[in-house]
Amino acid sequence: MRSSLAACAALLATLILAPTAGAAVKASAALQRSGDAFVLQVRVTSTKAFTASTRPRSVKVGSLSLKRTTSARKAVTFKSKAITAAKATQLNGSRPAIRVTSRSGTKTLRAKVAGAPPETPTGTTPPAAPTTPNTPPPSQPAATRNDAAGQAAMTGDLLLEWASFGNVTAEYRRLWFMADGTFRLNVVDWMQQTGEKCRQSVTGTWTFKEGYTHDAGGGLVLVKIGLTTPQGSGDEVLTFANAEPNNVYVGGSNPVKYERNPQIMQNCG
Repeated sequence: MRSSLAACAALLATLILAPTAGAAVKASAALQRSGDAFVLQVRVTSTKAFTASTRPRSVKVGSLSLKRTTSARKAVTFKSKAITAAKATQLNGSRPAIRVTSRSGTKTLRAKVAGAPPETPTGTTPPAAPTTPNTPPPSQPAATRNDAAGQAAMTGDLLLEWASFGNVTAEYRRLWFMADGTFRLNVVDWMQQTGEKCRQSVTGTWTFKEGYTHDAGGGLVLVKIGLTTPQGSGDEVLTFANAEPNNVYVGGSNPVKYERNPQIMQNCG
């Protein structure tokens, strides 16, 4: 009886983790600039949500091993380390074998490698000047002033990414709050046929202004910073939740969840 129950349990686990019938998995590949070098990005998509068994865990293109950078229900993105211009030229326009490995095994896909965007993007639209929230932030009006906690939360470089995926398109918003006080915002569009293309890029500086703490949701640290860009200056609020160490919420009134991603590349010139 015990062996029969174990067999049934194993069968149920297999059925739960099995991919939904008819799911189609595809890959797209594109080159991106990384300073004087390039990186190769591969995005693996499925018409059905990935499961724990089918979700891609690693990707190899020839001798290049790519590392996972972002993951959603139906899409996982991988990037290589920096490659030379000569290697990028070799890959540009080719259709290499893309070996995608998951817990269920390895499958080989093919995709045409889109070229990198031009070094100097054009047609960008300056953002509106940041809004100035009240003190304490309106998202937590009962927060307690605690500058030490706020300064500790902003120690080191903070790299954040938000993404929205369509069937064959995606939008990325990437934020850099560097320890030296510099700031960058990149808005990047992705299309299956062309890869990533920079739509908007803003640089400036940030300064720490105030820190707060609140007990909600297991504990929050809220940091008010000052932003200065060529388009204007103002304040913004970053919220760090103890229960979500990999996420940071940006905004004072209607915070938007960004993921920490120290691997994001600066490819907007």
